[in-house]
Amino acid sequence: MQLKNKHIIVTFCLISILLLGCSERMSSISKGRWVKTQLYFGMSIPGGGKVEEADWQAFLDKTVSPLFKEGFTVFEAYGLWQGEDGAPVRELSRVIALVYVHNKETSQNIEAIMSAYCDLFQQEAVLRIDHKIRLEFYSN
Repeated sequence: MQLKNKHIIVTFCLISILLLGCSERMSSISKGRWVKTQLYFGMSIPGGGKVEEADWQAFLDKTVSPLFKEGFTVFEAYGLWQGEDGAPVRELSRVIALVYVHNKETSQNIEAIMSAYCDLFQQEAVLRIDHKIRLEFYSN
């Protein structure tokens, strides 16, 4: 019984030491209210056709990049949603993920991106999902 308790204590101490070492490498970013926004863009154009890769890249370069110089991530996706006429719409999509400190200017920039995409590619809508997040960076 004594030997088992010693193993438990030694194991606990080793885990504690490892976690302490990791905690020095974790940098918590706590100033401001951090938000992750995901924007879903349909790649089909109503009436036929699709947003070509070159057009999508131009949209990112001219509209998104200037407003989010800190960076963003783009995912390819496939989705289904209900169109204005009630019929299901299946299409390829792109998702832009943004992480930022919430403020009025950033929210307006996101709305400008959504509006520009709808205008440029005759879209009914762009889906926006916001999540409050806790942000940490790990570095060596």
